Amino acid sequence: MDKINSFEEVRVLFDNAYTSPTASNEILAAYQLEPELPLPRLHDRLTRFLSDVIFSYPTHRARSFLASYRQGQGILHPGVHSYRVQFGNPFPGRNKGVAHHCVELIYLFNAFYDELKKVDELDKLSFEADAVHDMAGYGSETPGSVNPIDAEPPRKSVDMPKENMVQKTNIELAHDIQDHWIRFIFDDDVSISSGHCNGVDKISVYGKDRILRIENLIGDAEWVHQRKRFEILEKHTESARAVGRELTGLLF
Repeated sequence: MDKINSFEEVRVLFDNAYTSPTASNEILAAYQLEPELPLPRLHDRLTRFLSDVIFSYPTHRARSFLASYRQGQGILHPGVHSYRVQFGNPFPGRNKGVAHHCVELIYLFNAFYDELKKVDELDKLSFEADAVHDMAGYGSETPGSVNPIDAEPPRKSVDMPKENMVQKTNIELAHDIQDHWIRFIFDDDVSISSGHCNGVDKISVYGKDRILRIENLIGDAEWVHQRKRFEILEKHTESARAVGRELTGLLF
């Protein structure tokens, strides 16, 4: 998105693709694309729009169709299970920490097992070094850093509750992802095999801490907002795709 330098450029892209100013304004409002946005936030919201157009909305349509088709055939179990990845690429480089497309495949096929072990070892050493550094500096004062009377002393990371630092290792994440995929492929009832409710209304989310949680696509706020965006996209699907193609061209 770095080639987008102003909201005016974004406005032109949408106005050229949509059939009316009303339709253009509606999609801009849905993604909170506004003139006063700082450029980094403008880029972030364009990225969300592009991600929805290319990945999330088509996936939503496919999920709904497949579940409805199976139920229409009298199959009670929808045979559809969705997941989202929030954890980032574990390896050094420009994508480190980025939850990009297909990042879960690093973990799925065991192709990088030894490399993931090395990353876990480095992460552990880094965490231990940070803890030692925090412990050494805890309670020390430098000129100008003395707290006002009765002020609460700063809390160091080593003093934080243990549960706030819980994070699965990359190897543990690999085992979890492989296990969940195998269960989905081979078990007739995903809800029984996984221990979670199944169906179109549930989604598995692998968080930044690499821990799996189940969210409700109908009731949870993030997914409610996503559905509202999808309703706007659906009104002018071809126009949204046209903007998506233009934005994709600006990435290269």
